[in-house]
Amino acid sequence: MNYWGVDFSGEFTIECKMRKSKGDNDSAWLGLIWGYQTDADYSNLLVGADGTYQLAARVINEYVKVVDWDEHSVLEKKDKFNVLRVERRANSLTFLGQKLKNLDAYTYHFYLNGALVNTSTEWPAVWGDSLGFRVSEGAKIEVDYVKVTVP
Repeated sequence: MNYWGVDFSGEFTIECKMRKSKGDNDSAWLGLIWGYQTDADYSNLLVGADGTYQLAARVINEYVKVVDWDEHSVLEKKDKFNVLRVERRANSLTFLGQKLKNLDAYTYHFYLNGALVNTSTEWPAVWGDSLGFRVSEGAKIEVDYVKVTVP
């Protein structure tokens, strides 16, 4: 499932509540994909049914792992729901005593079930305008909601 026409070049938040409804509890994975342009250019936040997560981007067909399948205690396992959230925020700067947004520099914040698990100031650039899901072969997912907001 894909949603087109989302502007991922500025600030945004994507939040999704999802779970595995079919698939192996040791190897099945699922997650969000954003900035999708082609199969060679996108970003993703994936969670495994085994309580692990991965952060990666495919840039000009090279898969760049920022976090490679790391366990986290906040993740639900097997077929329980997890909430995945990606926030991209402009960094701030102070100019003449005023706090301003620097729209040339952004920080990504990654949350699992409400807990901040990673932050990146050097996330690979993606240019696509699509949002969707990635699911491992043989797995099926159930999505409770997807919410995209722009501050």
